[in-house]
This record gives sequence, C-alpha cells and structure tokens, in this order.
Amino acid sequence: MINKRQRFTLSKQYAVIICLFLLVGLALATLLSASGASASGRTATNSGPGAPTAADSDTFTVTVTPTHTNTPMVSITSTRTPTPNTTGTPCTDCYVKFVKPNPHQEEVSLSCNPDGTLHWTATMNNKPDHDNDPGCTLVAPYRVSLQVHCTGTDGAGCVGAAHGDGWTTVQVQRGAATLPPRQTVTFQDDFCYHWPSNADKVRIEFALDSARHECSKKKKSRDVSICPVNPPCPPEFPDVTADSPFYTVISGLSMSGVISGYADGTFKPGKPLYRGQLAKIVVLAFGIPVQASVDKRSAGGTAQASQVSMGGYFGDILVQVNKDGHFNDVPADHPYYAYIEAAFFRGLIDGYADGSFRPYNDVTRGQVAKIVVQAAGLKLIHPGTPGFKDVPANSPFYDYIETAFANGILSGYPDNMFKPDAGATRGQIAKITYLASSPSDDGR
Repeated sequence: MINKRQRFTLSKQYAVIICLFLLVGLALATLLSASGASASGRTATNSGPGAPTAADSDTFTVTVTPTHTNTPMVSITSTRTPTPNTTGTPCTDCYVKFVKPNPHQEEVSLSCNPDGTLHWTATMNNKPDHDNDPGCTLVAPYRVSLQVHCTGTDGAGCVGAAHGDGWTTVQVQRGAATLPPRQTVTFQDDFCYHWPSNADKVRIEFALDSARHECSKKKKSRDVSICPVNPPCPPEFPDVTADSPFYTVISGLSMSGVISGYADGTFKPGKPLYRGQLAKIVVLAFGIPVQASVDKRSAGGTAQASQVSMGGYFGDILVQVNKDGHFNDVPADHPYYAYIEAAFFRGLIDGYADGSFRPYNDVTRGQVAKIVVQAAGLKLIHPGTPGFKDVPANSPFYDYIETAFANGILSGYPDNMFKPDAGATRGQIAKITYLASSPSDDGR
C-alpha cells in the first residue's frame, strides 16, 4: 500500500521528470529550427561559389577621381571583403545603373567651383538583379562631354561639335571605368572652359561605352547657368590661343591624350600631318586597342599579345597584330607600327600596290575624310548632286566627303571647292577627328 505521503512524493518526482523532458524537447526544437534556418540561408544565397548574401549588397562606396594625366586616385570605404566571382560568368554592364549618391545629389551633376571651373560627378552601381548572382567587375571606357548652349543662330560662338538647339560639345574627357559588383562608384573631375560672350548655360553628358552597345549607358546633367566667374584657362599650347578656330578641339584631344605638341611646347596647327601620325590619332581618338608585343603565329594559328593602354581609354575589339606586319616599310620597331596595324585590321587604311604604306607621306584631305568616316561608323550617303565642285560623283572619296559634310564633320572653301588632294594640316585633322569622335544627341 502507498500512503498519502508517498503518493505526494512520487507526484513531485513525476512532475520534475516531465518538466525536464519538456525543457530538453524545447531545446532540441530550437536547435533544429536554427539549423534549418541556416541551411535554408545557404541554399538561397550560395547557389554559386562565393555568392554574396543579400545583406552584403550596397555596402561599398568607391570614389574615383581621374586626373588629366589619366592616373586615377581611388579611395575605398567598405564593411566587408568583396567575394571574387569564381563562376566564370561573363562581365556585361547590363546591370549597371545611374544612382543618386545621396538624396540631395543627382546621378550626374555639374556645379561651379569658386574659380569658375566646372566640377562634374557621375555615380553608378553594378548590382545584379538577383541576390544569388555573384556579379562581375566591369571595365569599360567612359566619355564625359562638356556641352555649352549659346544664343544666336545655330549657337554661333560655341566652337565645337554642334548638336542642334544651340548646344555644342566643347570639351571631352575620357577614362576607363572599373565597376566591381555591388559597389557604388562616383567618378568626378573638373573642366576649365572660357565662356564666349553669348553662352548662357552648360551641361555634361556621361557615357559608358560598352563592347555590347545595347547595354551602353549615358545620361546628361541638369542645365547649369554660366558661372559668375569666367576662368582664364591658359592654353596648353602658346600658338593655339583662345581665339583660334582650333582652340577647343586641340585642347579637347590633348586633354584626352590623343595628341601632343613639339619639344618646344608648341602645336604648330598649320603644319602638315604624316600618314603614320593620322593612324595614331584615329586609333587613340576612337579607342581602338592595339597589340604591341606579338609572337609569330604558331602552327596552330595562335598568337600571344599584350594590350597597350591608350591614355586610359580602351576600345571594344582586341586586334591580333602579326609581328611581321603588313607593310614592307613599317617594321615592328617602327614608332607607328602598332597603330598602323590596328587601323589596318579595322579596315581604316590600306597601302600602295608595291606593298608599302609610306608613313611619312603627307596625308590628304580626301584620305582624312575616308578614314575618319569609317572610324566613326557613319552610314555612307551618295547624293545625286555633288556638294563640291572638285569632288565629282565618281571620285573614290565622294561618298566619304559627302557623308562627313552632311554630319557637320568637315567643310569646304568659300569658292565651293574641297581640294581633296591638298595636304591636311594638324589643326584641320584635329578638328575633323574631334567632331567625329565626340558624338552626342539632342535628347535628355
């Protein structure tokens, strides 16, 4: 028989045992739940090796400040170490978007510095659409066009590439954009431009030029009134002053690293230009990459090459250059060899029947029109009536000259002559190349 005291003691013991079982069960349930959540998290965010989690997004700010010497300074503020892409996913800029760096600043902005120069910024983010996409670092060339609006007929007074409604591109800066995945990158620099008297407002266009043109991005800033201070902006070359018709174009190409002057600091815009020099200018202006160090082709038809940087600006097609070259007077150690070969592979130039290129021959106005129109990728036109008296419809340069003229890239002489066989000067070639390589549109 069990008395009341014993029953009470057993009841307490059973209660303690039951409580212990309940506590153990609760602990096991908690552990299983945490383990399941962790496993679920790995499945959602690590479908590819090294995939970042959703919490990792947008935790970087990178500010890149390029200089006119194309030596960018980069400061990075981050909260984690970025995970490299190990999936082999090809890089495109289809994920790249313009973003506001803060609620009070536009994606692409322009403002006046106290000294009258202009400060521009452009902010982009390379964020894949899905959190389980590791993304990839995009490297692509960018172009920043300073556009000035002038009052009067066709914006007269603003010397540069005219785009309608009085807007004219007067300066261009170029560089290479590096956009790591899930990072916000701000590019910034300054323009110095001495305003003509009839200029009333200014803007910039930031354009990212991708090898996949359907993914290229561009955006204009808001219009900004002319700064209260008109900066003096001393000329880069003493023989190309602010009142020169070539001042803007020569300054713009020089700033982009496309052209340079002589040892005495001058540019000599009236001197003729060699064929080899033209090849170099066109390759640099249009961002055509070159391969400078190439071994002879093996039996398998392959070649090893190293890319040459061109003023910090890279194009979208790699060119395989045969070490033996294509012209008997342009050996591999020639100063213009790489540029001539790159232009040849793009179909921009050819040589003479004897296999020579004659790099030190003066280039003619007709030859310049053909090369620049091809480099710009303009659609050829063939008007029924010639625009110049000395360029008939059966001229080998007819379509190129008419196309360039229709696009505002070149003009003729007051007597309605073009003089296609006349030598082209350094200033003329700078202007034609600048106008053709600095495209813009009239839309926002």
